[in-house]
Order: sequence, then structure tokens, then C-alpha cells
Amino acid sequence: MKVAAIALCFLVYFQAWAKPHKDAKYQDAVLVSFRDVASGSSCTSSGTVQANTDDSGNTTGTASSRGNCSNSTVRQYTVQVGSHTYVLVYGYNFLNLHNDLSKQLPGAHFHVRFDKRGIYVRAGKKEALYDIVAAK
Repeated sequence: MKVAAIALCFLVYFQAWAKPHKDAKYQDAVLVSFRDVASGSSCTSSGTVQANTDDSGNTTGTASSRGNCSNSTVRQYTVQVGSHTYVLVYGYNFLNLHNDLSKQLPGAHFHVRFDKRGIYVRAGKKEALYDIVAAK
């Protein structure tokens, strides 16, 4: 029950955080493109050993192991704001709830605002914080 209450509090917090700020100065922006970029890899491994020891103390057996690796990717969004171009990545958010650009195609228009933490993207009624990884 405590876990459900904590989860509900987090959800309410993130919903409130995602609301646009009425006094903020938003600018028009256009999604130029997006691409997935390798950001690392994740590997797992497991194994078993089966051994038999006879009455003389000699041990024989077999060992088997298995490993698996996969690449991790992050989506980068290229956005045009006025005469400036930015490459953005969506920061981690609980359940990826507010990644507004993930639902957009190149050419889509939306609003952005800047502050010291990064760039906020507003598509529809909510906004989400993105990190700027490049600016031109």
C-alpha cells in the first residue's frame, strides 16, 4: 500500500511539473529531424557448473555459460528555433510520460522556452525538459 501511495505522489508531481508556465516566454520551433544514436551497451551473463566427486576425491564435471549483449540508443531531435538549430535529447522521466517530441514527425510546429536547466518543449498542453547536446 505504501508503494502505491508513493507511486501516486510521483505521478501527481510529474503531472504538475509538466504543465506549461503561463508567464514564460515561448518561442516557435520546428522539428527538423530525429535519429537514434548509440549510447553504450548492456551485457548479461550466466553460467552453471555441475561436478561429481568420486570416493577417491577426484572431481569431474561440466561447465556452461551464456552471455548476451545489446546496444543502447538515445534519440536525438534536431530542432529549429528562429535562426538557431539545436540538437536535443530527452532526459529521464518516470515512464517517459512527457516526451512530446516522440509523437511528432519532422515539420511539426511546437513551442519552446529556455532556462538554466535546458530547453522546455511544449506540444499541446504539457511541456517537458530536454537537454541541449549541440547548438548551431
